[in-house]
Amino acid sequence: MGSDFSYSDVAGRQLYQDDHSFINETEEYFFIRSVPKDATDPYSRIDLVIKKNIYVPLQIIFYNRKGKKLKTLINNKIELYNNLYITIEAVMKNHLTGSSTLLQISDIILDHKIADNSFGVKTQSPPSRRWRDGYAAISRYEAKAILT
Repeated sequence: MGSDFSYSDVAGRQLYQDDHSFINETEEYFFIRSVPKDATDPYSRIDLVIKKNIYVPLQIIFYNRKGKKLKTLINNKIELYNNLYITIEAVMKNHLTGSSTLLQISDIILDHKIADNSFGVKTQSPPSRRWRDGYAAISRYEAKAILT
């Protein structure tokens, strides 16, 4: 992607992919550890700090296969849209390289209708303008899913 976000960071994770442990809690936060079940996963563990009142991660720490802290995602700005909390600004800091990437999400479109035939091998390259607009809406939502 040319950033400190990897494709897997943006694509998101399913609950069944990891084993999850409750580590601790304070008045404001839950601390959760997720360990990927797949030994080929790029991360050995993922630690999350979740804000209790909105159930959104404020910080996610990714560890490489050697157990060394690799990256930290910090969700700087979270806003409520149609009863859904969406991260609109996040920073991914790479601890190995010292670089960081700022992700800003704008023009949020929710409940955008996209035809089923917009997804498939034929629509992948090059996408039509209509599909590209629809994909932008989904991408913003998917970015929210991984970041929050």
